[in-house]
Amino acid sequence: MRNGNASVTLTVDENGVALVRISAQVIVNILDTIIMRKVRDYINTHDKPLVVLDLSGVRYLDSFSFTSIIKVRNQVRDKEGELALSGPNDDVLYLFELTDFLKAVPIYMTPEQAIKALAAGNQAGRIMNY
Repeated sequence: MRNGNASVTLTVDENGVALVRISAQVIVNILDTIIMRKVRDYINTHDKPLVVLDLSGVRYLDSFSFTSIIKVRNQVRDKEGELALSGPNDDVLYLFELTDFLKAVPIYMTPEQAIKALAAGNQAGRIMNY
C-alpha cells in the first residue's frame, strides 16, 4: 500500500490542539497527500495553530517526507503555532535518529503526550530534548 490507501482524521480538542491521525502502510512524499492538504487547510484557517501528526498508524515514511514535514512545521511557526509528531514505530524512529530529525521537530511516544505538551506550551515528555 502507498499513499492512495492512506486515511486521515483531524479532530480538535478543547485546548485547540488538532490531532491528525494517519493510517497508511507506506507514505511516499507526504507533502502531496490528502494528509497534508487537511493539515494545510487547518493551518490556513487558524491563528497560532497547534498540530500533532500521529504516526502510530504508519508503517513506513520515506525520507523525502521529512523535508515536507519541516516545510509544514515552518508554516505553522510562521503563524506562531507549533507542530509535533507522535507514535513513530521503531523503524521510523530509527530514521529520525539517524537523520537528526529529532532535533528539528518535537516527537512524543503518544499523541496524549504531544497534545499535553503543546497545550502547556512546553516540550515535556519529548523523546529527546536538544
